[in-house]
Amino acid sequence: MPSQLTAPFNPPLLFKNPHFQTIYPTFARQHQPFIKWQRLELNDGDFVELALNGALTAEPLPIVIMLPGLEGSLESHYIKRLLGKISQLNTLAIVLHHRGCGQSPNRLWRSYHSNDQMGLIALVNMLKAQYPQRPLFAVGYSMGANLLANYLSAHSEITKAALISPPFDLALSAQMMNDGVRRIYRRYLLESLKQRLINKIDVFANAPLSLADVKAVRSIAQFDELYTAPGCGFADANDYYQKASCINKLATIQTPTWLLRAVDDPVIDPLPEDFQAKLSPHVYTQITPYGGHVGFCDSLLAKRSWLDKMLIQWFALEARKGENKNVIKTNKNAV
Repeated sequence: MPSQLTAPFNPPLLFKNPHFQTIYPTFARQHQPFIKWQRLELNDGDFVELALNGALTAEPLPIVIMLPGLEGSLESHYIKRLLGKISQLNTLAIVLHHRGCGQSPNRLWRSYHSNDQMGLIALVNMLKAQYPQRPLFAVGYSMGANLLANYLSAHSEITKAALISPPFDLALSAQMMNDGVRRIYRRYLLESLKQRLINKIDVFANAPLSLADVKAVRSIAQFDELYTAPGCGFADANDYYQKASCINKLATIQTPTWLLRAVDDPVIDPLPEDFQAKLSPHVYTQITPYGGHVGFCDSLLAKRSWLDKMLIQWFALEARKGENKNVIKTNKNAV
């Protein structure tokens, strides 16, 4: 295990509750850095939106690519919090929004899915072509971590990566969200997904689905069967889950990668028994007893986060002493 990853996660008693870990950070007040928005066109006629905390230059300094989870965005607590800290270090970061999750709905009838790599491939190719001397770091959260793991299994352009709370078995994760208190998370995510699809139906005159079809959906698996799978070229939801789950891709990752998961994660599937056998030697795993789903908080103070501290250490980010003058300073008055 690299020395940057040896710090244990020992939260106070209150933070040992997985639901508190998962939910509390969403209510914490965060400073919003100034952001520049940019569209990135894709080969299929669609686009994704990038949120940058500065201007791209040829300086040989690292760029951090951030991939949110399902229905996540610049407003997600884990994105906003780390982005603010990266900005204070004068380091450039780019939030890669999934199709339709930025400022504007995407053009096509289809949306994004858990292995929709087209945006990430386009972004990395653009950065490597225009700024070949700049190291690229990438951190993916939840579904974004699953997507990033799939990408890393076949590409080596990224210098260093982090996978935070990645689901391994998408079918099992979807099924488990129908159980007990997990339905809280299902309801939150499903309402957002359904509303996004309803908005599409209002725009597309020949939409193949009706409002009644969408309103009848009661689970993530039903949503994926109705819309995600057929819209993105899969035979059905099971075909989608099988092809998009990252568990069988971890063995071929060649990029130094930190993988962090909590045993008490209340959102995603539990660790499989043969998990360690499926790992590449380049993947450094840290499994903590506590942490919830993309939580890993150890203080009620929003600015303090064990997760952010570890990510900054893993990527060896340091204050640049104004070297990258194109990074936009944090807006201290923003919420």
